Order: sequence, then structure tokens, then C-alpha cells
Amino acid sequence: MSAIFHIIIVMDKLKKFEDKIREIYTDKADSILEQLNDVPLKSFWINTLNFSEDEVLAELKSEGFEIEESIIPFMYVLKNSELQLAKSNAFINNKIYIQQLSSSIPAMLINPKESERILDLTAAPGSKTNLMSVISKGTAKITAVETNRNRFFRLKKNLEDYGIENVDCILADGKTLVKRFPEFENYFDKVLVDAPCSNEAALCLTDESSFKYWNPGKGKSLSGLQKSLLASGFDMLEPGGSLVYSTCTFSVEENEMVVDWLLNKYSNAKLDQIDLNSDIPSVDGKVEWRRKQFQPVLKNTKRILPSEYFEGFFVSMLRKVEM
Repeated sequence: MSAIFHIIIVMDKLKKFEDKIREIYTDKADSILEQLNDVPLKSFWINTLNFSEDEVLAELKSEGFEIEESIIPFMYVLKNSELQLAKSNAFINNKIYIQQLSSSIPAMLINPKESERILDLTAAPGSKTNLMSVISKGTAKITAVETNRNRFFRLKKNLEDYGIENVDCILADGKTLVKRFPEFENYFDKVLVDAPCSNEAALCLTDESSFKYWNPGKGKSLSGLQKSLLASGFDMLEPGGSLVYSTCTFSVEENEMVVDWLLNKYSNAKLDQIDLNSDIPSVDGKVEWRRKQFQPVLKNTKRILPSEYFEGFFVSMLRKVEM
């Protein structure tokens, strides 16, 4: 491929992506695109199952890291971005886990409690699984599922490294899990479906390599998989239980459209309102897209907006009502 042809392809992708952001966010598009020229500040949580929070913070500060508490519980932000958290003794010794603030929100919404049966349907590499264990102080009964063999063993290694003992790992296809384990039907108190997605929130407008695998139709091509995973998770949710569906992408086809599909498919599926901290940059979910009307309750979903601290994200919370 010639250099000129390569530049044309990259510029075409950038233009199509910018047009997409302007169509989705209209009046907020300029600020979002400006933020996508850079990446958010690094953030992390402390492995309090095995280490003292105060001691870990003191160790980080002694190495020169400037740390501040986040508006999200359990999370901390690194203020001096020139230092690398991944080279800190705390990270090397599995005392901290580096995770973006937006990515921690689904685990916070699950809010696992002692003895609750939690299903993480697409668990690898384990960031949300580990965090849910820490939130529950190691007392929730978490089942972590991953279909890819290499990612599955990475998940298991991650849990082992961080001393997580309250998680059972299953190598299986999350779309058909209940067929393999019929006892899982209507079984779990809470389910997390952090779905595989087009990962548009990770795109950086000043880094052309981040657009290597992106194309305008990728979101639509993934929606079938996302619907299958969401339906599978809902089938395994017990009546009265709650399910969090999330993605790290902007595409309506992967977000509101998937949730709207489930609400239309299951009469016992209800969408709960999400109350986020007012300092978290967010807007309500869309209730229409390209002349397609969604159920008005889709406004209860949330789109986290890119900022100095946050990546773009989508979160929703569904509940299975008793019929």
C-alpha cells in the first residue's frame, strides 16, 4: 500500500468517525472530539483483600506518584501522568489494579453483597471480576465465564495473582451457557454482561493506529452477538434480580438498540433508572435513532462522556420482575 493511499484511508476513517460522533451527540460533539485527542488520566483500585490501603498509598507516594481519591468508591487517580503506574512496586506486586474509572462503573452498579450469586458472563481479562470480589470483601459467590481459551487462562492467572478465591471460572460460550448448565436458569442474583464491542471509546484522534480495525459498520455487525449474550444473561437471572449491560463504545446499534430489543423480547424485563454521581459526565440514553423510536424508558440508560478522567462508556440496569 502506498503512503498516499494509506493517508487517504486514515483520513476517510477519521471523517466518518467524526461524523458519527456529531450525529450521536450533536451539541456536545465538539467537546467530545476535543477530548478524544488525548487519553484520560490513569486510575486504579487497591487490592484490599490482601493489602492495607493506607500502606499501599504511602508506598506509591514514596515513589513520587501524586494520587487523589476519585468520585467513584474504591478508585484512585494518578495526577502526574509522566510516571508509569505499571512500573510501580505496588503494581508489580499485585497490590493495585490499573483500570479506567468508566470501566469500574458496571461493577459498582452490580454492588455485590455477601453470599450473592453473581455471574460475569464475559469476564476476561478479569478487571471487573476482581473488582467485584474486592467490593464484596471476598464474600460474593462469583461465576466468571470466558469463551476464548487463551483469554480464559489469562483470567485465571489474573485472579490467582491477586489472591481472589471467591470466583469459579468456566470456559464456555456465554451465549449457550444455560444449555450446558440447566441449573443456571433463573439462578443468579445479579448478572454482568460487559459485552464485546467495537471499543470506540479507546479511539484517539491523534493516533492513527487506534483506527486500524475500526470501520463504520463494525458496531452493527456486533449487535447480534451482544443481543445473544444479553438474552442468555437475562435467562440466568433470578426473578427479582438485576442485570447490568455495558459497553465501551458509542454506537447506538450496540447500546440502546440492544437494550430496546431485550425489552421488546421479554415482557418481564424492566429498565431501572441509574443514579450516577452528578460529577460524572453523562447524558441520558437515546430514545430514538435515525427515525427509529425506542421505548421511552431508554432514557434511563446512561452514556458516560469522555473527559479528563473518564472514557466514553454505556451502562444500563435491567431487572427481571416476577410474573
